Amino acid sequence: MPKKKTFSTMEIMLACVLVGSLILSLLQARRDEKQQEDGR
Repeated sequence: MPKKKTFSTMEIMLACVLVGSLILSLLQARRDEKQQEDGR
């Protein structure tokens, strides 16, 4: 099979997981900041 420059399903899955974890960590950090402000 000739190699095409299209993404395979595995690569798309990995990319989605990476992006998802990044977004989750950002949301978690924002939540922590809000909780600290409310605690004051």
